[in-house]
Amino acid sequence: MGIPVAIVIGALIVGAAIAFTFRWELVVGPNRDFRDLAQPGIYRLDRWSGAVAWCATPQRTGLIRDASSVDCESR
Repeated sequence: MGIPVAIVIGALIVGAAIAFTFRWELVVGPNRDFRDLAQPGIYRLDRWSGAVAWCATPQRTGLIRDASSVDCESR
């Protein structure tokens, strides 16, 4: 493999990594439920599709400790 081909392949790999890294943005903030109580959680914004999801713990209380305990719903 020549040097120009290796440079192009490396640039494609770096470009794909940057695109996937900046696909989602997380915004931390409380949301109001039907009882007007604050729920801790995050908004997950998808830059590719424009979708917005509210992610919080299934119990709707406490802190989000790991990804396996998060429940997301579309907004």
